[in-house]
Amino acid sequence: MKLNLLFIINSFSIAGAEKLVYALSKNIDKNLFNIYICSIGLSKNENENNLRKELEEKHGIKTFCLEKKKNKNRLNAIIKLRKFIKNNKIDIVHSHCPSPDFYGLISSLGLIKARFTTIHSTSGYSKNRMKIFSIFFTNIVCISDMVKSYSLNVLKLSEKKMVVIKNGIDLTPFLKEKKIVREKNNNKIKIISVGRVVNAKGYEYLINSLEKLKDINKNIHLTIIGETSADKNLYHNLLNLIKNKGLSDNVEFLGVRDDVPKLLLSSDIFVSSSIVEGFALATIEAAAAGLPIVATDVGSIRELIDKDSGIVVNSRDTVALSNGILKLIQKPIWARLLGENVKKISINLFSIKSTVISHEALYKSKIR
Repeated sequence: MKLNLLFIINSFSIAGAEKLVYALSKNIDKNLFNIYICSIGLSKNENENNLRKELEEKHGIKTFCLEKKKNKNRLNAIIKLRKFIKNNKIDIVHSHCPSPDFYGLISSLGLIKARFTTIHSTSGYSKNRMKIFSIFFTNIVCISDMVKSYSLNVLKLSEKKMVVIKNGIDLTPFLKEKKIVREKNNNKIKIISVGRVVNAKGYEYLINSLEKLKDINKNIHLTIIGETSADKNLYHNLLNLIKNKGLSDNVEFLGVRDDVPKLLLSSDIFVSSSIVEGFALATIEAAAAGLPIVATDVGSIRELIDKDSGIVVNSRDTVALSNGILKLIQKPIWARLLGENVKKISINLFSIKSTVISHEALYKSKIR
């Protein structure tokens, strides 16, 4: 008999936690599980609606949205979600991030067989709330060893309930995609970064790093892919920063895209300038595309990158970011070798296949 598995996420956006849930949902054995995904917030745009349509029509996943507005209608959201859990006879609830944890836990009390949470970052969690919530979780999944350390030493959660399952991605778009010749339009050096425009991504430091690089090579071009509406003030501040630095011809925001593999494969260098991170799926995607990487030393980046597979620099360090990118530009053969090495690591350690197998085993072990 199939188990009914419900994932709860903040929204149907393309953020790190959500991307993991989509990958799991698409690849979990449908002979064993019926998959449901519920978002807390509103579906805000056409991209989110298209994603839900794809999940439902192409992968047989039922999606549901509580359409809760920020700081409003908490009780209605709980009642609505509890009714959904009852009507669909959900066996397992797996929530991702603090807000889904709250609604998933309260709404499912007394109704389900097993309850899980995944901790995705080394910040943003309330120690006191997680201590209470952890009592009701069957297991706490940590996406990396660094996140486990944070959960133990900062949140003070019980190690007995913790399971480390490293983030994985679907490598198919990268492995099946034909090799794309990296175009050098007007000798352009194409740098790419992927992630929502929020403070945690440290884009101001990345943009500032281009000022020095532009003086050395005017053909530097940075493309930033990711939602720009999450923090509109920050987005406008970054646009003003670009204008004031004279970088309008060197930086562009593309917003949310559905062709990220193609954009990565047609780029030269990937940069992650994050200030805070659990484990950036976007960086694993860049690794799978074989891009040389410059990344800040946050979260679990050193589980992917060492001296032979990329460049790691301190966060909030504009000069270090600039110097790291410059090294890759000046040493193209070495940069290509780093890209080849990090691609092998991503395939060996971060394939969605192993992530899915570990989740399936965890769910089945708790329901017998």
